[in-house]
Amino acid sequence: MTIAISIERILDSIYAFCALDCATAASPRPSLPGLDDAPALRRLIHTSAASTVYRLHPQLSSPDLDRGPEEDIITIDVADKVPADKAAMLRPTLEAALATGAMSVLWAGVDSGLAATYSRLAAEAASALASSVRDMGLPGRIEAA
Repeated sequence: MTIAISIERILDSIYAFCALDCATAASPRPSLPGLDDAPALRRLIHTSAASTVYRLHPQLSSPDLDRGPEEDIITIDVADKVPADKAAMLRPTLEAALATGAMSVLWAGVDSGLAATYSRLAAEAASALASSVRDMGLPGRIEAA
């Protein structure tokens, strides 16, 4: 099964995260990324997708990762052994992993606390994906502690 991930949908999540980060900040934050920053944000999303797919290979793969980030859709192929109804449930977690992974890089040079928070959220989303795939009866992987 193939899951199509909309870059625009991930960008919407990033804009929402940034707005909430600035709205809830105790001190002033730098200006929010806007539409003019979309090409750079697309690059971060693409990098986040590559990292997530690499971590979950061979259960997940993507033929799109060798193309540039200017594409509007990233397709992620789910291993054939995963039932289609369960594979469809992976989309929201994949989207969260990509958005939070991009956010961790976005805040890295600005706010180390927020960068660490988003990095943890991205790792949690990737772990949830790994657990979901493992629970679907696919062979597991040994990971470093």
